[in-house]
Amino acid sequence: MVKPDKRYQRTHKQLLKVFMDMVLEMDFKEITVSEVSRRADINRKTFYRHFDSIYSVLDELQEDIMGDLSGLHELFALPPSLEHYRNIVKRFLQILDRNKALHKRLFCSGEYRFVFEKIRSTMTKRLDLSVVSSKASDKNTQHLYIDFLSYGFLFVVGDWLSSEKPMPEREFIENTARIMYFSAKGFLEETEQDAALHTRR
Repeated sequence: MVKPDKRYQRTHKQLLKVFMDMVLEMDFKEITVSEVSRRADINRKTFYRHFDSIYSVLDELQEDIMGDLSGLHELFALPPSLEHYRNIVKRFLQILDRNKALHKRLFCSGEYRFVFEKIRSTMTKRLDLSVVSSKASDKNTQHLYIDFLSYGFLFVVGDWLSSEKPMPEREFIENTARIMYFSAKGFLEETEQDAALHTRR
């Protein structure tokens, strides 16, 4: 195993940077080990000391993004409130702002749709179901609720980015938070009522 010294770390970071630059320029299927190595000014042998394949580079990039998003899972798990949904949207936009061009490419481009789906799937799996675990009538209902939150949230953010932010950010945050809050509130109230009726029967 290669010792992760400073030189190794510099090369690793350079490979990731080159890969991200290429993501902005071309479709994933066009990115090759040879071209990444050439742009990073290394040989293929050095590339394989860091990554098994181009897919391994993409996996690390996705893990970095999920690491940034990890704090959102705790916010999603809180009991629904308008303020904490505002915080979710604000936090997510702050994360996207760290690399606007890359995140826009990954979340909005059809060519990288599979990346969006993987991030959404991972996010969905990590969301804490405790929000509805005691209220939803069954696991299928719980998963439907979580899918709605994760997919709907990521979709509206992606759509806002791809349309060049036609709505001011503050207004977008408020409207998105309200949609999420009242959807969750209505769902949970209806679920509680259904559970109460079922108990009385």
